[in-house]
Amino acid sequence: MSWVITAIAVSTGASLYGQSMSAKAQQAQIKDQMKQEELAAKSEELARREQLNEALAANAIDVSQSGVDAATFASLSLNSARQAGLAEGQEELSFRLRQAALQRKSKNVGAIRDAQIASSLLQAPLQYMSLKGPGDKNPGKGET
Repeated sequence: MSWVITAIAVSTGASLYGQSMSAKAQQAQIKDQMKQEELAAKSEELARREQLNEALAANAIDVSQSGVDAATFASLSLNSARQAGLAEGQEELSFRLRQAALQRKSKNVGAIRDAQIASSLLQAPLQYMSLKGPGDKNPGKGET
């Protein structure tokens, strides 16, 4: 019967190792996704700033050619800057919310892994008891 105990222990160990590696792989994948989203957000921010700078430059040229006074141009520029700032704030908030959701997902994967490991550890004695049988009080003794 000692071979049964060994088999249960090896099976439980392999299950624990597999669960742990699977959870670590999921967490690594989530971290990679977070890095990719961060790079994408930075790239999008640069593109938006370039677009804003181009628009402001075009406005400056239009205003200088149309003869509009500097006060009106400053007012238009200020309004454009406010709108751009609001858009940037919304993008930043959206990015932070996505990052927080991914961090929670990663933590949940770790918690699920821990629960699965605890469950596997608790199942090992139950497997042994089910193999032992109800009337066998000294497993492994008296066998040939």
